Amino acid sequence: MQARKKIETQKKDVKVQAKVIKTHSRGIFQVELDNGLKPLAYLSGKMKMNGIKVLPGDEVTVKLCPYDANMGIITFRKTK
Repeated sequence: MQARKKIETQKKDVKVQAKVIKTHSRGIFQVELDNGLKPLAYLSGKMKMNGIKVLPGDEVTVKLCPYDANMGIITFRKTK
């Protein structure tokens, strides 16, 4: 019997550099991408666990869903 290969139809997330513009309640931030889009983003679980603070003006890495670019997850904060 021939083994069947799993077909991956799942698309990869897109990681982009962004700048935090504004903070909203409950840990939601508005970020501005290089192309001018301004999606909302929230902190990833690891950043919350380690107590990493994000303030307006910080450079961050945001992981965007390929299906909807209006929401993302902040996964990394650049040090100055």
